Amino acid sequence: MNFSELFIRRPIMTLLLTISITVFGIQVFRQLPVNDLPAVDYPVIQVSVTYPGASPETMANTCATPLEKQFLQIPGLDLVTPTNQTGQSTLVLQFSLDKSLGDAATDVQAAISRAQGFLPTDLPQPPPSRRPIRTISRSSISRW
Repeated sequence: MNFSELFIRRPIMTLLLTISITVFGIQVFRQLPVNDLPAVDYPVIQVSVTYPGASPETMANTCATPLEKQFLQIPGLDLVTPTNQTGQSTLVLQFSLDKSLGDAATDVQAAISRAQGFLPTDLPQPPPSRRPIRTISRSSISRW
């Protein structure tokens, strides 16, 4: 007696087995977790510039704008989010998924060097030399 002969001789058993496997499959399928937005880690770099006593408008015009113009020339840059406060400007740079964090950091350093001529000369801590670029390796930013 071979394997298929059992199912041929007992059609009721075959039908009940097929129905039970189908019901079990549907039940298990409904319990599978579904993620609308999968967890994705974008390469993100944060650059901060301090200029004590400067207003947020001054920070935006004299520090954030020249840096942002240079950052926008970097290939693979998806999003630049500047935040200006009294005496401090922070720019968060989000890169595309195919850009490695090391390459992005190198490009950001080069852009900061290019922007040095447009930044105020009396900055107490120029961005590339004394204030390190902070890298954030994990973040979750959803885009619609």
